Amino acid sequence: MILLSIVLLLILVGLELWSWRLQREQRQRAHALEDRLDHLEHALRELASAQVDLHRRVLAGGPDGAASLSVATPAASPAHAPPVPQVAAELGDPPAGLEDDRFTDDERYAKAQRLAMAGASARTIASQCRLSEEEAELLLRLRGRPSAAVPPQS
Repeated sequence: MILLSIVLLLILVGLELWSWRLQREQRQRAHALEDRLDHLEHALRELASAQVDLHRRVLAGGPDGAASLSVATPAASPAHAPPVPQVAAELGDPPAGLEDDRFTDDERYAKAQRLAMAGASARTIASQCRLSEEEAELLLRLRGRPSAAVPPQS
């Protein structure tokens, strides 16, 4: 009887140690996923803030020029964009110009996320939030929605 009690006690201790190890691994995985998500959101914010300089160069007719950003794709036309029922009106008009700093990068990013969740196209998100279409497509991919863009053909 004592031997059976010792065996059961050892089994319980082993199960407890195994459970503790599994919980620790789950916490480590959750922490790693949170770090990765934070890193991706930070990278997206950096892309959004760095894009203002590119917009200024394009508007000023800089070395990159507006032609380098325009890609003729069927998905870029407004006819192929999914309808967004009054989302843009509810979120407010986009800033009048690049010099208008009434929206911070975080506010523009949050607005872009709301538009993405509402089903807006990359083009709509880009125009409403002063982002490039590439950034808007990246946001859509991060949110799990496939981008409607067609890769350029050579």
